[in-house]
Amino acid sequence: MIIPIEGKANAFYFSFKNNFGLKSGDYWINNQGFVDEIEFRVITQEEIMIIALRNGDIDIIGQFVDSRLITPDDYDNPDLAIVEGRSRGLSHFTMNAQKFPTSIRAFRQGFSYAFDKVELQQRGYNGLSALADSPIVSSLGIWSCEHEFSSLPCSPTGENYYEKRIDSGNKSLLSVGFFDWDEDGFREFFKNEVIFNASLIWNGTSVAQGNIVSTENGYPDSRWNGYTFLGEDNIRRNFVEVNELLSGSVLTIEDSGVNNLASSFNNNNYWDEVEFFITGTEGSDIIIETQILMSNEAFFSMGIKANPEFLSLSSMMLKMTTGDWNGIYSVYNELEDNLTFLQLFNGDSDINRYHSRWFNSTFDAYWDIIESGTSFDEILDASLKAQQILWQEQPITVLYNGKTISMYRTDKFEDFVIDIGQGAFIDWTLRKVHLKNTVENWEKYPEYPFGGTLVYGLPQYVESLNSINSSNIYTKIVLSTIEESLVSGNPENSQLIPSRIAYNWTREAPYTDSDLSNCPHNKCIVNGSKYSFKLLNNVSWHDGSPFSLEDVIFSINVTNTFYSDPIIYFPRERIETPELDTIIFYSNSSSYFDVYNLDFPIYQEKYWKEFEYPNNHEVTNPIGTGPYKWSFSTSQIYILQRNDNYYRKPNPEYFKIPKTEPKTSIPVTTTDFPTTSISTTSPTRIFDFGNIFEDLFIITTVSALSFVIGSVIAIIIRRFK
Repeated sequence: MIIPIEGKANAFYFSFKNNFGLKSGDYWINNQGFVDEIEFRVITQEEIMIIALRNGDIDIIGQFVDSRLITPDDYDNPDLAIVEGRSRGLSHFTMNAQKFPTSIRAFRQGFSYAFDKVELQQRGYNGLSALADSPIVSSLGIWSCEHEFSSLPCSPTGENYYEKRIDSGNKSLLSVGFFDWDEDGFREFFKNEVIFNASLIWNGTSVAQGNIVSTENGYPDSRWNGYTFLGEDNIRRNFVEVNELLSGSVLTIEDSGVNNLASSFNNNNYWDEVEFFITGTEGSDIIIETQILMSNEAFFSMGIKANPEFLSLSSMMLKMTTGDWNGIYSVYNELEDNLTFLQLFNGDSDINRYHSRWFNSTFDAYWDIIESGTSFDEILDASLKAQQILWQEQPITVLYNGKTISMYRTDKFEDFVIDIGQGAFIDWTLRKVHLKNTVENWEKYPEYPFGGTLVYGLPQYVESLNSINSSNIYTKIVLSTIEESLVSGNPENSQLIPSRIAYNWTREAPYTDSDLSNCPHNKCIVNGSKYSFKLLNNVSWHDGSPFSLEDVIFSINVTNTFYSDPIIYFPRERIETPELDTIIFYSNSSSYFDVYNLDFPIYQEKYWKEFEYPNNHEVTNPIGTGPYKWSFSTSQIYILQRNDNYYRKPNPEYFKIPKTEPKTSIPVTTTDFPTTSISTTSPTRIFDFGNIFEDLFIITTVSALSFVIGSVIAIIIRRFK
């Protein structure tokens, strides 16, 4: 959840006390490009960047900010927004699902119950991390079961593993046969069979077996489903229920010793000691060491012996390759903005065979939908259900999701856009930010809402002005409002919208050519995809020349041949242009996630076609179709100017001059286009203790005055009776 510090941020995203709600689709598609100029000012030292923001020399910092550089005065400054977000990475504890005892689902889940993620935040991160259960963290948007607009929770029962619940962990272990049989303070595991009335009703060996691929739910013995064992009497039971059947007594998590067990369990040969290692790398930082220490504490709190070990990276990798390990700590610093990370748990994944070694046929079925599904809704549903399986099975325990901080000023501009995983310094901010809607600005800027210069603090120099040969993030941010694509991503819901050169687009999948014996260009499509785009007819390049269909064809060929970013590759077998405003791509891939590679820049064919190797061309004046165009640069500054001929130029009619007369909470129209929203000229009262005490004081004062007045009246009445 993006949480603007109270009273600081005018962001479209969400806080606990101010829920701005989702923007309409038209909001993202229309009205882009308000300020007269964008000045990218290079400041390579973060401390100096923050000072510049405090002094008003820049309006926004173009990177995440180190929280240690933020002072209490910054939080108290009404002109600064300090906005908290989430990183697109996670720390986790991977468990080997094929080696005892981590081979047992209830053991893995028991650990997740007992581990205290809340305490880890304080001990390891001083609160600068976020609670997380799913490997698809909330910063990845609506794909995550922990995103606030998710339709399904991570757990089918709505639980979470945030706070430690040792009792739940102990119950989980007890349910599968972990019990302190010899009363030494540590649990042993019952590994034998149990026969009742000549029927097998429990098999500890089956419970302990690791996952095997291509078996139902991953368990080699189909009678065991991870929770209960199906006896020969056709009744499913857990270990506690088996003991109750044999002895008539119900085991509790406080019980130990043979006196609480049925006689069938009273044999030393039936019980195995439980002890294993938790592995980390040598030279680990204090955070990893804290995680391993807290893991030991969690296991010991449930009567399990877990020992720490620190190995060289090569030794740890060798262990993972051979499968000679139980639990290993790891970190994923950056994830793609989609569901590809879930492939790590797919039964056919080579990565899975060297990591968690966990197999589940139901999960694999959902992964097949995720990988080859054709609609956003079916893939979203499959992803959330797959995450529920991971929550129950716990092949990895997610420990935390890192927090991020963005900073910008709020005294001049508003409508900064905040992406939960990328902060406030994204291209949508450059497209949407505008001068504050005040009477003063209406008087100062005769063309309001147009006007002003947004100064953007750029942490590094631009590597190149040729986006074909550069994957540098700062090159991309400078060029993001110059060069445009056919469609773009909606930062609220992970779907693409026609907010660029295309005004409409469709995807048909799976698609197969009707006549496979006579395919155009001898390139047939079988169970692939068909993408159709309708292009706007009012788009022009910054040099005044008209945009054309040939520009798109040229761009997709250049992108697939020369583009430096390997992620931006759109698979296509053929291209058709049935009309002057229509282009169709055909692909033999039906994956929904191909659509994310549609966000590639469109280049002007007239300019670029003369270069045999456009990736080697040095660009000095980039030309595009976007809301801003290149002006000039110096050694420290890059200047962009508003494109007055932009095809999605904002409509000033959506802005209404603020009313200044009312001092009460009379609704006043504010700038939220194209549909208006209602706010008040006086701040909304938030329910807190300060207000309670204020209200109580008023009530008490009024009551006291009423009592005095009433007493005086009563005395007067008596005297005149």
